[in-house]
Amino acid sequence: WDLCQALVGPRVEIVPLGKLFSNEELIEKAWRTARARAGRMHQKLRKNPPPIFRMLSPREQKERLAAEAVLYLLMTAQYADSVYLGFEVHAEYWRSGELYRWKENFLPVVFAPHCLRQHWADWAVDEKRLDEISKLGLL
Repeated sequence: WDLCQALVGPRVEIVPLGKLFSNEELIEKAWRTARARAGRMHQKLRKNPPPIFRMLSPREQKERLAAEAVLYLLMTAQYADSVYLGFEVHAEYWRSGELYRWKENFLPVVFAPHCLRQHWADWAVDEKRLDEISKLGLL
């Protein structure tokens, strides 16, 4: 939260997941769209798969992609008047699944600099990364 505040100021809004999933008809449409787009996402991500994919079967990979896609599609459908600040490790699934687009809605997506993105565990934070964060004036 502090990092988001430092980057964009007090206009950051945290949206509870329950709020995204409050319209049952929209959820059903989003799932259908997400499943279709997950196939395209899977084709693209197979070339450079995230580490979690090594533990999943191809079917499970597509299911995971659809589950992520439905979340982002619901955000796009309901918050297209916002800007999404991404802290994900990779942005490829956003591009390959066009998750920023829902019918006439378009959600601008801005990704934080690589050094600020996940993962934040001890094993992922080294001196180089801390130096990059420091250069941004955030340490």
